[in-house]
Amino acid sequence: MLVLAGAAMASGARSGASDTCGAPDECFAQFVARQRDVRSVKARFHQVKRVALLREPLESSGSFEFVRGKGVRWEVEEPERMVVEIEGEQLRAGPPGELRRVEPGSAADVLAQMGGLFTGTAKPGQFAISSGRAPKSIRLEPRDPSLARIVSAVELEIDFESGVPRAVEIEETSGDRTRIEMTDAHIERSSPAGPPG
Repeated sequence: MLVLAGAAMASGARSGASDTCGAPDECFAQFVARQRDVRSVKARFHQVKRVALLREPLESSGSFEFVRGKGVRWEVEEPERMVVEIEGEQLRAGPPGELRRVEPGSAADVLAQMGGLFTGTAKPGQFAISSGRAPKSIRLEPRDPSLARIVSAVELEIDFESGVPRAVEIEETSGDRTRIEMTDAHIERSSPAGPPG
């Protein structure tokens, strides 16, 4: 699920992102707008994937780098070293120093739509938008049938000070669920970033 990237559950009511920035669709619009001037992001990640057919979750951790105009690089350090690079429609994966091109096939459209969330090109009409389960989170349910066949929902937990996700949770139609938490994020912007107004 690293190629699609990219929950602390609140007990009781769904407070969602509206606590910070208004209605969920307003929060989403602010989030997308903040992505437009991001030149690069470097962060640590920890991923937990819960597969419907497995009793124990699959965990991995490592580093993540996004450079606008260049692409995304995930470097998995644990449990086994592996690199995944996405540049445009090209996907390369393998052990460090041994990357091979992988044919994304029908996943290319999915990658493009998911990538739009983090490059500022996503449009509100692409998703049904509501409050997520965790505080300061937004739930996005894809409207495009090609994405909705694979992904039933994406929840973003947003750090509104930096304007980037603290965590992304992807719910697949298969019943699998992947949560990716980002820490130690270093963000470079093309213009100075203040808190959203």
